[in-house]
Amino acid sequence: MTSADQPHAEQIIDINEDKKIVPRLDTLHKILLQDEIKDKHVCVVSITGTYRPGKSFLLNFLLHFLNLRYKGKKDVTNWLGSNDEPISGFPWKSGSLRHTFGILIWSEVFLAELSTGEEIAIILLDTQGSFDNGTRLAESASIFALTALVSSMQIYNLKEGLRQYDLSNLQSEGGQFFLDSELKIDETQPSDLVSLKQDFKKIFEKLECFLLPYPGKASAIVHHKTIVNESISLYENVMDFVKDRNCKALDEYALHEEHTRNYGQCIFDKKNNCSFQNLLVLIRDWPYPHEYKFGAEGGREFLNCELGSNELQSSDLIALKDDVKNLFESISCFLLPHPGRSITAATALEGIDNEFKKYVELLGSTILAPENLIAKKVNGEKVKATAEVHHKDTIEESIALYENLMAFIKIRESKSLGKNLVYKKHCESKSTAIAYFRTKRKMGDKATNDKYDLVLQQVS
Repeated sequence: MTSADQPHAEQIIDINEDKKIVPRLDTLHKILLQDEIKDKHVCVVSITGTYRPGKSFLLNFLLHFLNLRYKGKKDVTNWLGSNDEPISGFPWKSGSLRHTFGILIWSEVFLAELSTGEEIAIILLDTQGSFDNGTRLAESASIFALTALVSSMQIYNLKEGLRQYDLSNLQSEGGQFFLDSELKIDETQPSDLVSLKQDFKKIFEKLECFLLPYPGKASAIVHHKTIVNESISLYENVMDFVKDRNCKALDEYALHEEHTRNYGQCIFDKKNNCSFQNLLVLIRDWPYPHEYKFGAEGGREFLNCELGSNELQSSDLIALKDDVKNLFESISCFLLPHPGRSITAATALEGIDNEFKKYVELLGSTILAPENLIAKKVNGEKVKATAEVHHKDTIEESIALYENLMAFIKIRESKSLGKNLVYKKHCESKSTAIAYFRTKRKMGDKATNDKYDLVLQQVS
């Protein structure tokens, strides 16, 4: 096997000179379209956080666990063995400068057998650090939100504690992603909506988004006055913009009442699901084990304290904590000791403190043991490695629905059923199956969706 064939980190999201996000689809296709994984459910484990606190370094320990447990089929009771055991994978080095850019994927996907007998594909993602001096807020937010969107388990890597600043980053990144997705333009949208989005982005020098809980929740009351003032200001700016366009017909810009009401209904009628799946707050170099001990139990107690609210806290802080908790289906925490002062760019365990190794072993099992693997879901539906497979599964479900609806033919004597009745029931059942396919949450682009929609329509 040549060095090029060896498993390695590959770029799947890059940042170009214009600070735009550029996906490397060829790399994704090469990795995810492998025959042994493309029809498997996936568990996507990623790591994010500020720059330079050792994300890639930590991820390589998880990679070592995967190699031993699922590739080597070895016992992982004490999986960090002798000091000369190699720990390598994602590139990293100590220092003050960022080393990782964009989003990286490990080229080898690991297969784990669950207690049900099903195999699940495990994917590892590394990301660039947020909020260094050369990174814009929007860039950091986009990287974080993209990672959160595709991950079933996202590790939020922090140093020494969880600060209000760290919570604010989670909140702003969720809001930035939502804003970007809502203002995104594609060819499936009606021209008036495209025009509205284009014009709206021209009105303001800067657009930001802040995610709020439902107005019925106490934490939302804090922001109501601000929302009202901002809404009034937005309305005035929009109307000034319309006047500047020589009072052209309002419906030309989708500002008429019906369109505005329908568009708002489209947003707020969505199911009240969390935006992202699972977040593990990993506190590195935890300095207070006498207050909260290292590991998952101490992390749980620490997180409950940090995200808890009381009457002494400001209303803004309480609202911030509520907003962060509403972003994810589940939030957990793990406290890690310092790895030791001898760490530079070592590729072996020599120089790493034994206490650190002990808790990294526990962390690896907590995330990657078969019973703890979390399948990636989209709107509550487990997804597979490729959109093609996901669509094929939905096609099969739709056909099964059609067959169930037509099962009455087998029950009743066919002679007693007139041709017209059978044909009518066939058309009704086929329409129901097609409607099921179209309303089912699916991955992939419009072309893929249209392709399988046509396949279903041609089923006689």
